[in-house]
Amino acid sequence: MFNTADNSDFKPAGLGWEIGDSSRIIPSYIREHFRIHYVTDGMGWLQTEDYTYCLTEGSGFVKFPGEAYTYYPSQENPWEYFWMGIKGQQIEDLVIATGITRKKPIYCIMTSKDKIRELLSQICITQILPRNQKTSFPDLITLFFSQIKPYENSIKTQSQYIEDCLRLIHNNYSKKITVQDLADALFINRSYLYRLFIANLHKSPQKYIIDYRIIKASEMIVTTKKTISQIAIDVGFVDFSDFHRQFKLRKKISPSAYRSLHKKSNQGFSETETFINNELFYY
Repeated sequence: MFNTADNSDFKPAGLGWEIGDSSRIIPSYIREHFRIHYVTDGMGWLQTEDYTYCLTEGSGFVKFPGEAYTYYPSQENPWEYFWMGIKGQQIEDLVIATGITRKKPIYCIMTSKDKIRELLSQICITQILPRNQKTSFPDLITLFFSQIKPYENSIKTQSQYIEDCLRLIHNNYSKKITVQDLADALFINRSYLYRLFIANLHKSPQKYIIDYRIIKASEMIVTTKKTISQIAIDVGFVDFSDFHRQFKLRKKISPSAYRSLHKKSNQGFSETETFINNELFYY
């Protein structure tokens, strides 16, 4: 697949093996060489101009010359990753041959964890004890790239994560659902999900869940003859006093007063579509 005849074109520009510090978000510098990152354990995120990617063991990303990405580890399960910088036309040819692009810099490895760790260790040794290695640095890099492919399934925009999460809420608001449940269903970190909601919807996931439940309860109060306590249960509240408090906080009147008010005005309506169109997404 790859030609390694011109080995002299590979120019190492540093390498390392690191455990991520969950308290740090690292804005990377613009460099003139390719920088290859590979996650050997744990989880973290890569943020480019267009996307935010969730990376786990077995996946990685290529940082192209002239690009500046931000990347950071999971707080609960910080990643361990291998990185190396390489200059030269041949590394560019290898990257292009895999199908990895500036717009889609994510890849996954098609070999076992033990084999890839052994390969990465050999790559490190070539730079520490080059005379003791039977296989050259260029040949090892070529072998590494022969094991990777673009990781299309990992690509999601921030809005796609939000949309997927909102579908989960809209379909499960009547059940016992937590923010951790949502994060687990999306295979992302809970704190990252929180940041997505704050950045895109200006409210936390928990607040959105409560807001949506109150909207659905408002509809049921006006359009059904169910008791207020039954409606509270139907929209996912296990504590009636909490439902009453949350409803009054948002509607400025009690659930029973809300029902009386709309009975007098004889208004049957659906708030859900208005709520979603004005503030969020319509499904």
